[in-house]
Amino acid sequence: MKPILYLTKTFMVKLHLCKALRTKCLAFSLVLLAVSTNLALVGCTGLTSASTKPPQGASMAIVPSSIAFGSVAVGATNTQNVRVGNVGDANLVISQATVAGTAFRLSGLNVPLTIAPGQSMMFTASFTPTAAGPATGNLSVVSNAPPTPVTIALSGTGLATSSQLSASPSALSYGNVSVGTTATHIVTLTNGGNSSVSISQITPTGATFTVTGLALPLTLSAGQTAGFNVVFSPTSLGSQSGTVTILSTASNSPATVSASGSGIATPTPSISVAPSSIAFGTVAIGTTNTQTVRVSNPGNANLVISQATVAGTAFSVSGPSVPVTIAPGQSMTFTVGFTPSAGGLVTGSLSLASNAPTTPLAIPLNGTGLAPSLLLSASPSVLTYGNVSVGTTAMHIVTLTNTGNSNVSISQITPTGAAFTVTGLALPLALSAGQTAGFNVVFSPTRLGSQSGTVTILSTASNSPATVSASGSGIATPTPSISVAPSSIAFGTVAIGTTNTQTVRVSNPGNANLVISQATVAGTVFSVSGLSVPVTVAPGQSMTFTVGFTPSASGLVTASLSLASNAPTTPIAIPLSGTGLAASLLLSASPSALSFGDVSVGSSGTQTVTLTNTGNSDVSVSQVTPTGAAFSVTGLALPVTVSPGQTASLNVVFAPLGVGSQTSTVTIRSTASNSPAIVSAAGVGIQPVAHSATLSWDPSTSTVVGYYVYRGAQSGGPYTLLNSSSVAATGYPDLTVQAGLTYFYVVTAVDSSAVESAFSNEVSATIPTP
Repeated sequence: MKPILYLTKTFMVKLHLCKALRTKCLAFSLVLLAVSTNLALVGCTGLTSASTKPPQGASMAIVPSSIAFGSVAVGATNTQNVRVGNVGDANLVISQATVAGTAFRLSGLNVPLTIAPGQSMMFTASFTPTAAGPATGNLSVVSNAPPTPVTIALSGTGLATSSQLSASPSALSYGNVSVGTTATHIVTLTNGGNSSVSISQITPTGATFTVTGLALPLTLSAGQTAGFNVVFSPTSLGSQSGTVTILSTASNSPATVSASGSGIATPTPSISVAPSSIAFGTVAIGTTNTQTVRVSNPGNANLVISQATVAGTAFSVSGPSVPVTIAPGQSMTFTVGFTPSAGGLVTGSLSLASNAPTTPLAIPLNGTGLAPSLLLSASPSVLTYGNVSVGTTAMHIVTLTNTGNSNVSISQITPTGAAFTVTGLALPLALSAGQTAGFNVVFSPTRLGSQSGTVTILSTASNSPATVSASGSGIATPTPSISVAPSSIAFGTVAIGTTNTQTVRVSNPGNANLVISQATVAGTVFSVSGLSVPVTVAPGQSMTFTVGFTPSASGLVTASLSLASNAPTTPIAIPLSGTGLAASLLLSASPSALSFGDVSVGSSGTQTVTLTNTGNSDVSVSQVTPTGAAFSVTGLALPVTVSPGQTASLNVVFAPLGVGSQTSTVTIRSTASNSPAIVSAAGVGIQPVAHSATLSWDPSTSTVVGYYVYRGAQSGGPYTLLNSSSVAATGYPDLTVQAGLTYFYVVTAVDSSAVESAFSNEVSATIPTP
């Protein structure tokens, strides 16, 4: 391919990119428009089949010796593998491999290529017809082995595309189906043509027929199949019919499937029980263990349980009175009990008679009787309350556990000692084997000193009575205390009309709740916030509130804050002091002069101005106004208040409207005594100089979704991706180049599965200086 050189600031160079992408070769040309010299080109190469030579020096054997691709749909690709072997006794060097015939391609062979004696390699030849009819070509392989070149004949036939969609079976017969149930047939769709078919809609008619199991739209490749379900759900008796219509891009669309069936009434009850057998395990003599039996009807007619009987005197059954009816899909439960009257294994059965085909249904029962054991434990058996203030209470929980195998009845729980009481358990109470119950033992001392008692639990257990000991000491009533930090507040110098605040923390280091009942402040310039009395502070806890100073005149001011509470030291006073200072409102702007220098027409330059409150009171900025159409102000939302010592920033933007010097004055108006502040600005508009490099390339002969463009600062990379998403067009403008620099470009292609090809050969461009 010959480069094309333009006489202007741009030139055009053609290049080729070839890369195996899945099983296809992406071949296209790239054109770079920029200012540079001619560039060398790198092309795609391929391999052909060759014949075998006797082993004297290098000898090449190629299999097969000719390739017939057969019939291939236009636009589709058929591939065949070709193996090249060295059957000689010296290295075989393949220097060139070319293909003739526009419909043929080769991939997987990079020349020059050396194959050692006795070794081989494989590459791929492909046929992609662009029109119907026969096509011929050849592969030519040049090597250092005689004879050379070796030529392999290629042939294939392009087949015109056809799209045919068939549905099988085309008629569905469901026969008799019970009303309320469903029957399903599968319909298979087959693409019998040689090109893809897109299925857009499948629509059934007839209220009892529905379609499931296929997500649309759906594309079927040539020869591909897909299935969907046609469901018959009769809601009434008698014959019913319908039609399923399949819309697609096939030439024979729509395809239709007829459907027919009859709704019949043949309900039958069925019985299912869970569990199918019951083992009660070991149960104390005279006590009862129960288990639940669930009876379900998985049939399609009402199940009627007419009789429920147990065999074995130790077993019993309870629940709904028979006869009982269970609707289809529903269930009900019986309770079976085991009450042994003697030790040892006992067996029996539960028999259920019904209108189900399998009747009666027997459920085996078994259990083992065990001699009764009546034991009751109390935990903990010792209660220690420690020190408890007189007039208050402390509580412990005692847990009673039936550790035997038979019911135990608790009749009485009695405490001794005037300071101890029992709550939380209603008597009499029966505990089953393993069951627990808890009650509270409360210590309420009415005097100082140690006190003890006993709790006695009477029951039917063999180890009754159970006893629990209790002890504790009554101590003096706790006292609250108050601590304040800081103990005095100095607000320092504050501008007249402004407010300075400080936080006061009140803590309770005592052992009783501290209640602050009143907080008063002397002096009109002082205030208290965040404190709503009365307020309670628990022992060891603290709370905070705020004291403010807002002077109305110059000079020192003193006062005090008084806190009244239930602490012994009440009220407590906190001295307050502060000095009023006459307000000073000053605002400075820095810098006061801005120089933008040269700025291209159509672009802009930005500089920042900082506003500083150099006084001792808040200043409100109300207006910032620039003069000159080329100047504007951004970055400051007005009005804005600037506190003493604080700053605010604004941006002055110079966007020249023409060539030449331009000036402006920015006026800042505020509540400062030195308002307005003035900032001068100047700049020069200059004519812009623009550079760009435009790339274009021939489209790929394979199916791709787009291309990526890469740029580097030196030959061979590294390269940086210019377009974050692939471009579908075969061209791309690089608008970010700079004068006097040289750039190097490569391009890749990407298919619909996001598989990207390798880099093309590299081209470069040097951008001229103005």
